[in-house]
Amino acid sequence: MTDHWKHFICAICLWLVAAITTHAQWAWPGYQARLVLDEKNQTVPTVALSFCFGGQVRADGKDIRVVSVTGLPVKSQTMYVDPTGLSHLAFAPIPGMRRYYVYFNNPAEANPPPEKWEPASGLVLETRRPPGKAYYADTLDAAKDLFQRGEEVLGKMFVPTMFFGSSPFNAEGEIVSYVKGFLTITEEGEYSFATSSTDSSFALVDGKLVCQSPGAHGWTGEAHFRGNVTLTKGTHVVEYYHVQRPHPMTCVLVWKPPKAPNYQAIPVTAFTPVGAVKIVGFEKTSVPFAADFDVTRVGDVLRGDTQATVYQFKARSWGQEKPTAFTWDFGDGTKGTGDTVEHAYFGWWTATVQLTVAKGNVADKFTRSVRILPAEGSMDEDKLLPQVAGIVKGYSARDLEPKSVAALIQFLKGARLNDVFVHVIEQQMNSPQGIPKEKLDEYVPLLADAYLDSSQFAKALQRYDEMIANNPSGPDVRRARLRAAECCIHLRRFDEAMQRHKTLLQGVKPDEILTPVERGFAKDRIQAALRQGKFPGARQLLEEFVLKNPGVLEDDFVFMLRGKSSFGENKWEAAATDFEFIEKLEPRSNYIPEALFLTGQCYAALQKKAEATRAFERVVNRYGNSPFAESARKELTK
Repeated sequence: MTDHWKHFICAICLWLVAAITTHAQWAWPGYQARLVLDEKNQTVPTVALSFCFGGQVRADGKDIRVVSVTGLPVKSQTMYVDPTGLSHLAFAPIPGMRRYYVYFNNPAEANPPPEKWEPASGLVLETRRPPGKAYYADTLDAAKDLFQRGEEVLGKMFVPTMFFGSSPFNAEGEIVSYVKGFLTITEEGEYSFATSSTDSSFALVDGKLVCQSPGAHGWTGEAHFRGNVTLTKGTHVVEYYHVQRPHPMTCVLVWKPPKAPNYQAIPVTAFTPVGAVKIVGFEKTSVPFAADFDVTRVGDVLRGDTQATVYQFKARSWGQEKPTAFTWDFGDGTKGTGDTVEHAYFGWWTATVQLTVAKGNVADKFTRSVRILPAEGSMDEDKLLPQVAGIVKGYSARDLEPKSVAALIQFLKGARLNDVFVHVIEQQMNSPQGIPKEKLDEYVPLLADAYLDSSQFAKALQRYDEMIANNPSGPDVRRARLRAAECCIHLRRFDEAMQRHKTLLQGVKPDEILTPVERGFAKDRIQAALRQGKFPGARQLLEEFVLKNPGVLEDDFVFMLRGKSSFGENKWEAAATDFEFIEKLEPRSNYIPEALFLTGQCYAALQKKAEATRAFERVVNRYGNSPFAESARKELTK
């Protein structure tokens, strides 16, 4: 061949490539977005892709199309779609072709999806919610029937092994799962399979039932339910059904290959491989760039029954142009700016996070669900706690949702960060837009508690009185009255506190009064908590005790217990006034010597030398024969 012809053929090839590329620039009209994929391994029969479509795909997934670089449809399956969560796709790659496109975001798509196709390699798990309450199976046919009738698909994806201690879809109870995989057998011979599960499980190889653990039962464990099958070299299909009652998904299929001494987990390498793809582009018809973001769990702090979880969000953009502005909506009413931000969530729930990227008047949005799971203990909590406080202090100009505030205040109280919460709400109250009435009703009780816990007694009293005035017959008014009286004690308005106690007593019904045995049991629990150093718990038990039997407000022992719980938490001002109130309530109380001594210690801790000296001197001079007199003398010599 002459050089002339070589150049001509090269020119033709270049023209064809350009024509194909031009055709593939946007081969599917009506679709507003697409992913550009490169397949890594072109020798596998199945390729898998997991991607968050950012809220830009139909819930039924019927506007997702996998297309070759030449614009031709590719055999594929939309395994599971979560518009703002992780969706899973699989397709059959064309031999020799590396570049593919996934078109999506076409609300008007009316054509049916491509012809039905099933993955021909790997291991696929699908979990459904069966109808009715028949959530166990005594036979294989019953398990198949439950699965077929389960219209609610909870998830479908490739998994590495047949070993499940929980559902990868976070599905629990009354679920039925089906696993199908392709085993590559390299050693011919007799294989033994065994199933262990909570409730019903059935295992098939090449359509033949090999082992089963039917019915409703607890975790079986070990290899009690087993069966043998002879396998030749090559590929064999393994299927597994599991029907679960209201518990976490727990099921295992193990095997014992020829010559193996024991049963073992079926290794990942035993299943035919599934190819992976690399996302090399994310394009949209309407904007010169496409928004996307990564989310990373930084760590968590658990305090009481509530946790704070910190996430890092990192913006990404695809396209030749780069956005210059990044705005975040974290799904709990708070906002943020910047290409990389950190945010703290409180409690366990699912947040919908939205990123908006912009350049001038052009903007694009991407939405993703973030499921906050129970604490993992992934880092030093004491190190993370100041980070949480710093993030929360940034909420001052933002509009917190009441549902988030409840979890926030519960966490902050357990973490002793009430000053942070007070800062947040005070900033909002002083902002130009203020707080809407419906949210103020949510905030006031929480704010009053925060003021009380941080020893801002005058502000707390003001908020509790607001609650009492606004809803005098509300379900929480008795607690508000009790805490308002406590504020009066801490403000040394003892007579007013006693009057408020009388108001509480007037509303007591006879059937609400505890018996002497119940009262003694409650006091024993409180004292036990104090001895164990569980001071917040002791305080909570004491408050519940008083609310159930307000008559104990006339008992000096109650205020001794409350003072000791505050003393244990180093709340010196609150403890001192509770101890001082004992003498006002009962001038001949047997607890006065101890109360005076502890009062002196509180004032010493507050560096109020004169008040501490007076308290210790009263113990020595007036109660010189008490067990606390000698300790008071030692304190005075300091």
